[in-house]
Amino acid sequence: MRIVRFVISGSIATAVNLTTLFTLTHFAHLWYVLSSVIAFCIALFVSFILQKIWTFEDASMERAHIQAALFFVVIMAGLGINTTFVYCLVEYTGVHYLVAQLISGFFIAIMNYISYKHLVFQVAKIDAEHSPIVGVPKTQQSLAGQTSRSGEIES
Repeated sequence: MRIVRFVISGSIATAVNLTTLFTLTHFAHLWYVLSSVIAFCIALFVSFILQKIWTFEDASMERAHIQAALFFVVIMAGLGINTTFVYCLVEYTGVHYLVAQLISGFFIAIMNYISYKHLVFQVAKIDAEHSPIVGVPKTQQSLAGQTSRSGEIES
């Protein structure tokens, strides 16, 4: 089911990306590469929210800043790959820029899913299951480390 949610979330972010790309290139007459970068950045925000909350079912805000930073690193790697791939497809093979973006998006999606699952949102799952002391579940830690009203640890 997670893959289905990933595909739907990604499709929404892709629709935002392509709509923005087309609008900026066709109506605002921006260079397609610049349009692609701007569209990618707008879709980034949409994607993070959908992937975090819906796809990977992580509504916690505790580690959101760390996840956002990791997500940004993954996305920036994707941006470099995407921009290079779109440019090469358009300039060297004559593929239309929207088709090039769709082709690139397919490969970026596979890379992103693997990265999100094993790097970005897995961190929160591991953290939620274990205390800072590796291997000790938080439930045991909270029972063992309850403090009295004076602030001393009870045993």
